[in-house]
Amino acid sequence: MSDKKPKTVALIWANYGPYHCARARAAVRLAREQGTNVLCVQIAGREDLYPWEPPGQRDQLQIRTLFSDRTYETLGNAEARREIIRLLEQERPDCVAVAGYTVGWQRGALAWARRNRRGAVLMSDSKYDDAPRVWWKEWLKSWIVRRFGAALVGGAPQADYLVRLGMPRERVFMGYDVVDNDRFRQEANAARRNAAELGARQGLPESYFLFVGRFDPVKNLSRLMDAYAAYKRLAEKPWDLVLCGSGEEEPAIRSQIESLGLESVRFMGFRQIDELPFFYGLASAFVAPSTKDTWNLTVNEAMASGLPVLVSRACGCAQDLVKDGVNGFTFDPYDVEGLANLMERMSSGQVDLAAMGRASREIISHWSPQLFAENLVRAAEAGTTHAAKRKARSAIPPLLWL
Repeated sequence: MSDKKPKTVALIWANYGPYHCARARAAVRLAREQGTNVLCVQIAGREDLYPWEPPGQRDQLQIRTLFSDRTYETLGNAEARREIIRLLEQERPDCVAVAGYTVGWQRGALAWARRNRRGAVLMSDSKYDDAPRVWWKEWLKSWIVRRFGAALVGGAPQADYLVRLGMPRERVFMGYDVVDNDRFRQEANAARRNAAELGARQGLPESYFLFVGRFDPVKNLSRLMDAYAAYKRLAEKPWDLVLCGSGEEEPAIRSQIESLGLESVRFMGFRQIDELPFFYGLASAFVAPSTKDTWNLTVNEAMASGLPVLVSRACGCAQDLVKDGVNGFTFDPYDVEGLANLMERMSSGQVDLAAMGRASREIISHWSPQLFAENLVRAAEAGTTHAAKRKARSAIPPLLWL
């Protein structure tokens, strides 16, 4: 049987942030050219974990919001599951693309697709080494994953994990974790053209390492501070360190910085996506020290902005995006001395920063919203074809929707 082209694909996320909107715009545009409609659906209008501003007029998306006046974290599983199933019954899409399977509404959407012989695409960036694995949990995950017809994943480690869980490799497509490269490139370049004035206005140093992210234990900021202190002892002319973000660990990090006497660490607070290209554009290099990170989209942003990158091997993007010695370096997130040495190497003139920045842009150009759109369409066709070949049945017992 040839691939069955779906007429409508429901693209479902808990909440549409800037990253989701960039991908959805590309998917809507490409799918329309091929005669397919993309139905954009979000469960809630806001999310506490990522307090992004809601999509604006420029996003040019019609997003169906199930709970427009609620934040995602305030919703119960039962009410979210009930409303997504109600919407799917109304719209009857040929395929659903769902980000994850661990929450009841996600499994409810999968069950609806199975029961109605509709395609189901799993969007995932989990990888095997994210956490210790327990055999019975992996068995249950495998049982659920195999109920999806296809998958759209971040990159190679994420693809390998889903294949391990039982998804046929020919139905796994990459390109889930992408950002609006053109926007970051253009706006970072604009910042560089007026670097002196903009830097002075924000109180930024001439040269600095940049971190962007939540102040969360898995982001490993404590070891980054220790590494930065060691780096300052090594470097003849050390760069500053600029932190963009906020979160539960901020008081502890501020206390650590004070005890280490690190006056050259600058806190810039949480920034909306409109502001980030400015900080990328004026930075000298980017650092992502996470001990656990399924992907880390800030690496995409930094590379699109033309920066050399230092990326922990625990970041899910490291294998696909970082070429050691070409656009930056990977490192063991627990090796403080190793990171300090890489920071010293980066800032001391031992590497060609401009060439690394150009290499970052070349590498990330292959990981764009267009790639997401192309492979979402391919995954939807594969999932819909798979659904047409099997008998109607429920995906999972209702008890496991919880």
